[in-house]
Amino acid sequence: MKHDPYWTVARFDSVSPDGARVKKGERIFYYPKTKKVLNGEKAEQAARDFEASRFDEAQYSGNWN
Repeated sequence: MKHDPYWTVARFDSVSPDGARVKKGERIFYYPKTKKVLNGEKAEQAARDFEASRFDEAQYSGNWN
């Protein structure tokens, strides 16, 4: 969906909301609605959590192939 988070590559050096440094070219998990970024293990966990909730939603609504 339009506001779903997704994996991308950082386009510039920055700092994530939790204070972690994000380097240009690093793989990040990006939330477009809030413009929040996560990297490292927190990004991996967030991606797993999001995919699990997406799967659950599809299962309960009958839209999973």
